[in-house]
Amino acid sequence: MAKTATVEWEPLNAKPGALLERPACRYQRQFSVLNHFGMQANVIIAATFTNTKAGNVVLSKDLIYAALQHVIRKYPELGITTFCRPSETKTGQHRRWSAFLRQINLDAHVKFINIPAEEEVKGLTATIENYHSLWFEPSIRPPWQLVIVNGRHILFVYDHYITDGRGGTYILESILEALNSPKGEFVNSSIAEISIDVKGFPEEDAIKRAPVPVSVLYAVLNYLRFWAIWLLYRQKDLVFHEINPKIRKLDFNNPQKEDNLVKTRLHTLRLDAATMKKCIQACRSHRTSFTSLLHTLIKVTLAADFYPDAKFSHSQVVVDLRPFLKPHDREQTVGNAASVVSSYDWLSKFRQAGQQTASKEHISLESSLLWELARKHRAHVMDDLNRKKTFLRAWQSIELIGEDEEDYVARFLPGLKLFQRNAFSISNLGAFRPSVPVGQDMHSGNWTITNMEFSAGAVKAVYGAKLMFNVAGVQDGPTTIHVCYEEGAFRGEFVNSLLERIKLRMDAII
Repeated sequence: MAKTATVEWEPLNAKPGALLERPACRYQRQFSVLNHFGMQANVIIAATFTNTKAGNVVLSKDLIYAALQHVIRKYPELGITTFCRPSETKTGQHRRWSAFLRQINLDAHVKFINIPAEEEVKGLTATIENYHSLWFEPSIRPPWQLVIVNGRHILFVYDHYITDGRGGTYILESILEALNSPKGEFVNSSIAEISIDVKGFPEEDAIKRAPVPVSVLYAVLNYLRFWAIWLLYRQKDLVFHEINPKIRKLDFNNPQKEDNLVKTRLHTLRLDAATMKKCIQACRSHRTSFTSLLHTLIKVTLAADFYPDAKFSHSQVVVDLRPFLKPHDREQTVGNAASVVSSYDWLSKFRQAGQQTASKEHISLESSLLWELARKHRAHVMDDLNRKKTFLRAWQSIELIGEDEEDYVARFLPGLKLFQRNAFSISNLGAFRPSVPVGQDMHSGNWTITNMEFSAGAVKAVYGAKLMFNVAGVQDGPTTIHVCYEEGAFRGEFVNSLLERIKLRMDAII
């Protein structure tokens, strides 16, 4: 492992017009490499903003710009850019750095668009899919954009380098707080000044807040375990065995990004408030969670309806690490802090629980077995979170990779390819509930969020989960499940049919 240099924050001398610079955090380097090769474009958190006092009030430019002044002062990370310097340890290699601008021009980051009413009624899927094709160049300006749709919806589109899904919800929540506590002095200003005089800023690399040291032994054993799994099973024994994406040689100095940009395809399952209420009640009565129910329904449907001969499935549930890290001065940290709990399952019981769907009108399943599988998955996740801690050890293993971009290309990406092979993932942000429903004084505003959606965008099929289920909703309101994948990996009809059958089984079991 390359020697780690300890570098404190210092005045910037590489990018004029910036305040501070520092070496990129560990997982920022991961996402910079993915962007560098065109493997992942962005993450999108979307929310519908409603004024409860005057329903016809829209999100105007004045309101948004004033709110962003507040948000950018709270989160200087929205002024982040990146660049490379020569490696401090290896000749000819590159080291990723972050630089924070002194100010940003909101006109370059905010866009107002209108979509037809008939498209809006169907939801934001088409708009979100379209903006997953937006590629940022983080060396030029901060990699994010706020898109206001029909004066009601906000899409926060951002490079994963800035934050993760949970951090994206913090940004939207801060916009809500600002709308409910307007600061008159900021109105009509398109230039947002960035201050570093913020409690808890700059955030320490989340890796440094891990409660235990990195385990070399775990990393080695985990790597060997994955190799053993793939050596033991034939390709056709696995779900998604038909996906064989082209593997290209990666050269940091010649990324060929423009010729290999991943394109996200997005499909959606929307659950209304009544359905979600039934789901939550049923999950509680069967001592499981909605995430584990969804995981089980996906695996049952894949095994029974689409891969009747497959024997084995690998799946992942994304977990927010913030509650498991050492305390931080900042109440809502935005540094990337997410890992996964993996499940490796024989499919025979899942196939037995689902049986084969005879038709769209008739669904056949063994509900008691399906709930048992959902309980077991929930128990597996909780056991890992509370006792085994493999999700934490796997996340920390990135410390064993060198400091340079080339180290990530040579060591991290091959490991990612092995770890994500033939997997699907679920990332559930849960039901959003604002910490302060109106203004800070409880009287100064009446804005609320009535819908929230989340899509992490596709990762190049070689290096990411083949199907990514991204879930978000609002308390006592609807929940949206977006499923994304790389264009060409699946037929659209396959994903639509998968979601239809998941919903049929869900309705039958609740």
